[in-house]
Amino acid sequence: MKFINFPNIINIDDTLDLSSDAIETARKKRESVDKSWINQKPEIFSSIDDINLNNKRFTVNIKSICYECLFLPKPSSNTLFVSLSGGGRSAKNRWPMFLRWKYTNKLNVNMLCIDDPMYEGNQSMGVRWYYGTTDTSYLKEMVPIVIKAAKLLNIPYSNIYFMGSSGGGYAANYMANLMDGTNAISMNPQFSLNRWKDGAYCKPLQLIHGVDLNANDVHNRNQFSITAKKSIFMEIINAKSDEDFVDQFGYFCHEHGIKPRYGITSSKNVITWVHCTEGFDNHSTNPGDIGIFIAFNAIKHFRNVPPSI
Repeated sequence: MKFINFPNIINIDDTLDLSSDAIETARKKRESVDKSWINQKPEIFSSIDDINLNNKRFTVNIKSICYECLFLPKPSSNTLFVSLSGGGRSAKNRWPMFLRWKYTNKLNVNMLCIDDPMYEGNQSMGVRWYYGTTDTSYLKEMVPIVIKAAKLLNIPYSNIYFMGSSGGGYAANYMANLMDGTNAISMNPQFSLNRWKDGAYCKPLQLIHGVDLNANDVHNRNQFSITAKKSIFMEIINAKSDEDFVDQFGYFCHEHGIKPRYGITSSKNVITWVHCTEGFDNHSTNPGDIGIFIAFNAIKHFRNVPPSI
């Protein structure tokens, strides 16, 4: 029997006596984050070649579209997490909004957050999936940003993890599909955009951005289908949320010939983690940072010991 070798999650030295004081000290260290970037004016790059990671906040201008980024380094790590945003904008959460940036210490990884440029100047509508325009996919335009960051950090594709929930989960899957050999950790993502909320976003997205979720899209954005052979896709789904488990995940499993199972299982290059967790909003109820840590290590184990089927 093979076992996953999990490192010490809260980074307590194994030589120390286990005590409440030692645990509290380690927890505080793990939870501590550098917030100096909040008041930092972003450096603006008009070319991918010009990008550097000297500043935590930077903006990349590609074809007049602003991609707002936050980079938090972890020099001791050879892993890059790319955190992508979902919907749920409000007056309090204006653009740009960076999610899960505190995970850089918790996971001991370099963290790159990229917000959805579709929210610039308009936060009135929910999820937008980094969609772009009819002709341009914003997610495809983001690929060179990630490649440049990974190159500067000397990080291979296999150590790049895209992460997000809901619309950010969709974006994580899409990016890992574009960059074959990378990884996605997606929590309650959308797989069929025109089916989400019974098609409630089709009309608003067309009115505001002029894109048709029911069209035969040249970038294959409307119905997500895995084509990457070397990427690993970790799909974390809450069975308590019918709109995720039945409608979206059910569609995905049917399209990819996957039999849904409770718990953590795998099929080809897809790992599914079906949990059943009641929350205030079941769609937004996902494993916390420890859950992401488990997913992170499950993918690493999967790469080292792939399934026999």
